[in-house]
Amino acid sequence: MIAKIPDGKLGSTIHASISGVVVDVNNDFIKLLRIRDKMIKKNSLGLIELSSIASGMHASDIMLKTADVELVISRTICSGKYMSIIGGDVAAVRSSVETAIDTIGFGVIDYFIIPNVHPDIFPALADIQS
Repeated sequence: MIAKIPDGKLGSTIHASISGVVVDVNNDFIKLLRIRDKMIKKNSLGLIELSSIASGMHASDIMLKTADVELVISRTICSGKYMSIIGGDVAAVRSSVETAIDTIGFGVIDYFIIPNVHPDIFPALADIQS
């Protein structure tokens, strides 16, 4: 029998018996499942490192508006540098990253696109322990 999560009780701990195994379902586990389900069709990562916070925010905006991608991480990485990572299908990520690079120009320090990423990478980027 699988336990049903009661409405409004998402944060409570629930034990479900599946084939004799007891699983502790908590917020981190639910968050991991949501990320996994959301990223099943998204199998590629794109990263852009930029020389300023302003250009980083601009690049993130451009990437999200260019194609159907999801922002995985967008933050400062050290004094004056910014990093944005997006996820999506290979063509969407490639298109988004290339458009941002062409638009931002000299503010781009480095970038890469990883097609067909292993699904465990996305929860690791979200810092979720399974």
